[in-house]
Parts: sequence; structure tokens; C-alpha cells
Amino acid sequence: MPLSKAFIFALLCIATGPWCAICATPPDEEVFEDYYKEYTEDKSMRLFSSSYDYAPLAKEITAGCTSDYQRIKAIYYWVCDNIDYDTSYDIYKADSCIKYRKGVCQAYCELFCHLANAEGIRVEIVGGYSKNQEGFVSGSGHSWLFAYTRERHGIFLDPTWGAGTLKDHRFIRNKDYWHWFNVQPEWLILTHYPDNEVYQMIDHPVTFEEFRAMQVANPLWVEYGVKVHDIYQMIRHNNVTLPKFFNRGEGDFEIIDIPMCQSLKIGRTYTFRIKKKKASREIAISNGMVTCKEREWKNEGNDVYSVDFMPRATDAVNFGMKDPTVPDYWNFLLEYAVEEPTPTDWAMVEKVHPLCVPDAKDVANLNAEVWEQAGIDGHEMLRQIRQDKIKELPILYRDKGQRLKIVSVPMNKHLSRGKSYTFQFLPECGVEWVIVNNNTWYKNWNTSNGIYTMTITPKSTGRLALFVRMETGGYYWTCLEYDVK
Repeated sequence: MPLSKAFIFALLCIATGPWCAICATPPDEEVFEDYYKEYTEDKSMRLFSSSYDYAPLAKEITAGCTSDYQRIKAIYYWVCDNIDYDTSYDIYKADSCIKYRKGVCQAYCELFCHLANAEGIRVEIVGGYSKNQEGFVSGSGHSWLFAYTRERHGIFLDPTWGAGTLKDHRFIRNKDYWHWFNVQPEWLILTHYPDNEVYQMIDHPVTFEEFRAMQVANPLWVEYGVKVHDIYQMIRHNNVTLPKFFNRGEGDFEIIDIPMCQSLKIGRTYTFRIKKKKASREIAISNGMVTCKEREWKNEGNDVYSVDFMPRATDAVNFGMKDPTVPDYWNFLLEYAVEEPTPTDWAMVEKVHPLCVPDAKDVANLNAEVWEQAGIDGHEMLRQIRQDKIKELPILYRDKGQRLKIVSVPMNKHLSRGKSYTFQFLPECGVEWVIVNNNTWYKNWNTSNGIYTMTITPKSTGRLALFVRMETGGYYWTCLEYDVK
């Protein structure tokens, strides 16, 4: 099917990066799926005549293959790896394509057909229309293939889209050709509309008007593990309920179970189950000031991690992975909006995370997650906040691993010189704990059942802090910090 420059413009509109089809690695011979279809004779899609003998090249490409599926796979890979897209839009025939190693979609398909036919493989060129990631439907057409793996069974493939994309009138070869090999019909129909309905191969075929109106599918949905059937059903019924997806996580994780919705409600608990494909990529989920890092997820084995997470702030909920190239930088890969909370929602939050409710948001130095991790009684603290007894908390540090469980400490940042205060906590780390008030060091702890207790009377104004030394001879890290007036 000769193509006009209008269709080439459609290719130019494809977003950076390939569309994802089924898999990101070469399909395995033992697990591939093919589809039943009667042979179709479409005279409008006949091959141009050829004067070239493709048999020697086809034999070389398929050397070692033992089935038609393997031969189809080998030819597809060779075409994707060796043929550039013709940005002059002049080459439509296989003979010119093999000579100049470039062509438009018709040339890709014809070349594939000649190579496959030389190996005795039946291939049918499918003509129709394509839709890019901006929802632009080609005005003049596109061509792809149905290749028979056995008697009346075959697979869909698009070597043109598999080979690469166009950007600024320049062909960019894909790093992974397999995105458009053995494409499921329910995924293909979202971007490829065949002139002949027989090539839809789905329940309840769509009309061209329906195809044009369907929402654009995000390739990351499949790349990250959302099932093709679920995507098709959502788009077909105009009911896409998925969070926002961002790139930079391709090949690094797979969704096992996540909330299949665009927004979450605070006070509700949601389960996230993720399979890591790269052990080095640390995972986390965050909402406002709360971050649940990988050490807090359950390791279920086989690289599957799960966590039950409750949104407790009106900020977005984000799932992310640590960037392997930038220290301490995280890439957000999934994002949920948070619905406007009701009083009932806040009441549900208060039952589990009392320091996250609006009544506590104006208290200085109140990082709810940090204080909860330190074992503070959040309900008691909230009661004191509501009684106006706490307006500014001391600064509690845990960023360097300063772990302790608070039993009883002064809960206001500002202390008074000459007044006595009791510090009582259960240490979770360190070899030495001290309190320092300017140049005065206090080390005389009383210990009972692992609990450290000491009462001191600050003699100087200025800073008073509780420190921990992690190892003998090491540095002292701040745990709690006050201001003496």
C-alpha cells in the first residue's frame, strides 16, 4: 500500500520511545501464543513483482531454526536490525529496500514476505490505518503483517514500528525490537485498524469511528505489567481507571497488584505488590511527609514485595524507584491523586495515625512519621495539642540511623534554665548516649530493662541536645534538639 507524506507525519508524531506490545525480551519458543485464522486472499495487498532471489539470504537468516515460529522470529529480527525507515518516502518495494537497506512500511512488509515465502512460510500483509500516541490517525494508511506459524494459526507483527521511530525527520532505531512482535489482537486494535475486519480477531469488532474515538493507550501500562485484556476493556468502554504512569522504570519492575484507580481516599488502606526485575533499584511509596521505603515492605520471595499503605495527606501518592545514576534521587513511576477528604475520612486517619489530622498540622517540628517511628503515643500527643499544651516540638532526627523508642521526654522545644527535666528512652542503636547543654556533658544514665533514664537541670541557655555515638571512636549524631531559655 503506497503511503503519502501525511502518514509519515503520523509516524513523526510518535512519542519518544517504542510502543510496548507484549514482552521486552525475545519471545520464547516454548511459551508463544498464536491465533486461529482462515487464510485470507486480499488482491489489494498483493506483492510487487521481484527480480531478486531472496532464498540464499533467507536461508542464512534462519540457519539453525527448527520451526516456522523461529524462522518468523529470525526474519523479523533481521529486518528490524538492518532496515532503516526511508525519510525520503520513496522506497515501497522489497527489491529497492534490500538494495538501499531502507524503506517505508510497505517495503518493510514486502521484504519480510519475500524472505518468509522463500522459507515456505505464508504471510499476509494487513492494510489499514494507525494511531499514534497523540491520538492522530493516519490519513493514508499503514501496513503490518500476519504470519502463519502453523496450519491456520499465526501471529501479528509490525516490523516498521518494531525497527524504530522518527524524530525531527530522523530515524531512531529501537533498543528493543520485540515490542511489536506477536502482538495480542486486543492491544493491536488500539493502534492498528485493518481495512478487512477479519484481522481484528477480537470479540465485538470495532468500527472505524469507534477506533478514532478510543482513548490512546499508554505503552507503559503494558510495560509495567497491566494486563492487555484489562486495558482493552477499559478503553473500549471509555472507563480508564489507572494512575498516572511515568517512564524511567522500564524493565525494572512489574505490577502484580495495585489499586486500579486514578485517585485514592485518605484513611483507607491499599495494597501494593511489586515484582522487582533489578535488585539494585530500591522501591518506595510516599504521600506528603510519609515515605515507606523498601525495608518496610514485606519480601514475599521471588523478588515480589508488598505493603499495605494508608494515604494520610492530601498530597499525591507516588510509587518510585531510586535512580541508579543520581545519588539520593528517586524517579516517580506511578502517581495517584488524593480525593478531597471528608470529616469521616479524617476520623479514619485519626484512629491509626492521629498526628496526621488537620488539628496537628500547625505544630512546629511535627513530622508524624518520624515521631510514630520513635514510639510516641500519638493519641496522647494529639490530646495535648488540642489542649494547647504543645505548640512547638523538639527536633527529632532519624536520618542517619539514630534509632530510639521514646518512653518520656520533654515535649516542648523550649526548656527553662534551672528547671529539671527527665529523659527516658529505649535505645535501638549506638554504643554511647549523651546529653549536651552547651559545653556541659551528661552521661550518668540509669538503666533498667534496657531503658535509659536521666534527670538533668540545664545550667546554660542555648542548645541542649541528645546525641548518640554509633560506634566506638565515631561521630556523635543528634537525636533530639531543644532550646534552653
